[in-house]
Formats: sequence, C-alpha cells, structure tokens
Amino acid sequence: MVVEKRKVIKLVVGIILLLIGILSWFLFWKDNCNKENPQIVGKYTNIAKLVASEFAYKACDVAIQVHGGYGFVTEYDIITCPAWLRTARIASVNNEMVLNFIGQHILGLPKSY
Repeated sequence: MVVEKRKVIKLVVGIILLLIGILSWFLFWKDNCNKENPQIVGKYTNIAKLVASEFAYKACDVAIQVHGGYGFVTEYDIITCPAWLRTARIASVNNEMVLNFIGQHILGLPKSY
C-alpha cells in the first residue's frame, strides 16, 4: 500500500512536469520556425519554467496535505519531494528573476532590480 501511494504521487508530479515541458517545446518550436521575432522564445521558456516549478511544488504540497500525518513518514517518501522540487524553483534561474523578466519584457514595467 505504501509503495502504490508513493508511485502515484511521483507519477502525478512527473506528468505535470512532462506536460509543461511538452507545452514549452511546442511554443519554442512554433516561434523558432518564425524568424521574425526570435526573442519571443525566451519569454515562453521563462513562463514555462515558472509554471512548471510552481505547479510541481503545489502538487507536492497537496500530496502532503492529502496524506495528513502520514505525509511525514519516511516510508511514504512524500516529505522528500519539497527538497528536490525546491531546486526547480531556484536552479538555473530563480523564479523571482523570471518574474522580473516577465514584468519588464512582457508587461512593459520598469526594471525593478
């Protein structure tokens, strides 16, 4: 029973990351073929990175909430998810810098850093 729940949670997080990756690839491919505005690819990849990392972290938080106190038991292996999902929020580019990029280049706001 413990193994099945752990597999389901990892499967849900993996599916979310896979769907966001496929979405970003299609957006990249669509705009990569369009040579008129090559800088738009950076906008889509930043948005995809932000959405993927936030949704994966929220999915892990929901998994811990659903399992209640069992979410902290090491046999379920749910409590280790936030540690490696935290890396997705800060690795390569911090989510705060992605938000700064979106505000400056997409929304046209002044530079905030």
